[in-house]
Amino acid sequence: MKYIYLILFAILLIFSCKLAPTDDNYINVPKDYSTIQEAIDSASKGDTILVEPGTYYENINFNGKEITVASKFIIDGNEEHILNTIIDGHNQESVVTFKNGETENTKLIGFTIQNGRADKGCHEGFDYGYGGGILCKDSSPWLSFLRIKDNKAFSGAGIAFFNSNSIVNNVIIENNICIGDCWEIVGEGGGIFDFNSNLIVNNSVINNNSAENGSAIYSNSYSFGLNHSKISSNVSGWAAIVAGSMVLNNVLILDNETPNIPSGAGISGGKILLTNCIIAFNEGFGIDVGGWYNPDGRNIYDITNSIFFKNTAGLRATGVNINIHNCIFKNNIEFYLAPGLNSQETLVESKIEINYSNILNIDWGIKNDWEPKSIVVFNENSISSDPFFVDPINTDFHLQFGSPCIDTGNPDAQYNDVDGSQNDMGAYGGPGGDW
Repeated sequence: MKYIYLILFAILLIFSCKLAPTDDNYINVPKDYSTIQEAIDSASKGDTILVEPGTYYENINFNGKEITVASKFIIDGNEEHILNTIIDGHNQESVVTFKNGETENTKLIGFTIQNGRADKGCHEGFDYGYGGGILCKDSSPWLSFLRIKDNKAFSGAGIAFFNSNSIVNNVIIENNICIGDCWEIVGEGGGIFDFNSNLIVNNSVINNNSAENGSAIYSNSYSFGLNHSKISSNVSGWAAIVAGSMVLNNVLILDNETPNIPSGAGISGGKILLTNCIIAFNEGFGIDVGGWYNPDGRNIYDITNSIFFKNTAGLRATGVNINIHNCIFKNNIEFYLAPGLNSQETLVESKIEINYSNILNIDWGIKNDWEPKSIVVFNENSISSDPFFVDPINTDFHLQFGSPCIDTGNPDAQYNDVDGSQNDMGAYGGPGGDW
């Protein structure tokens, strides 16, 4: 994740200048107040609460205040402050709650958020079973430089968002567990649960979480942006990412598992757009798009300058159109294609069009047994050759000198590499390939 930390330090310089207190005009915990909640209750609009290193056993609520609560990370940028300034929910309710209309002017920066447990009184409403680490309901706070770990909830064990426009930057969400709920609904969103929101997640790691659906992310929204992030080693009954609509740029999706069924271990969902992504070593489909029932008809999906490597199955498409540009698929077991039902309950076939891409070593080939048969167009501008990755076993998917994928992507100028040369196939080609 070297690229994440380079970006983190660049952004950190901005945050340090913009957010760090420049005089004694801030509230100190524990000097001024013994608890963070007491400091919040006493704070006024625009205040900064600076929390000294230590473990604070409490469950805090911002109560709608436009304030900044931060560790000393905002003073000197030392990541040790994130690890050593801990808000511990002592297994009682959400650790941090935003549910009073907080905006981007409400900021939480530089903490470890741990040991929340949102599983009580689920019949009383959404507040009680969602967001073990952080609950954002009808609120859009600024969340950055956080480590959210070891939390539990019915759904959204790490963070739960309802009706939120939050931007999340530089967070690590790990070791969170969804435990289902008393309505006998399976747990969703081990890392992040999202309902009816418009979220952007940047420069983040979502690792080693578990849930029945969406072990990393479960999104039931029409807009979710995931950029420069890593999704790895999450365990789910369905997929690491389950989404209605998601745009992914420069994302690593690695080593996720679905131990019970061979479904979308990597990504499963409605409208998914991928650019400069690497999807590798997932137990299940690298990407599973569409669905048996597609009331909106055949959505069009674009997968551009991405790599699919050694997934149990590279791709499953059900009743959708997929355009694959400048991609590399290698050593995936199969492509699985099937029709889907539209709103008139008529079966429509899937269609995959492959342009300027490298497709090879699909062990079981393309499974296309259902009627109406799906359509696969493998255009002459595509190849089937060893791409010569540098060290794929250690996730270095750069191309070696002499690779047949160099300068053989789409020659249209809009796809050119950062240096202006013709597009390289794979995740490091194109205008977004410098990561």
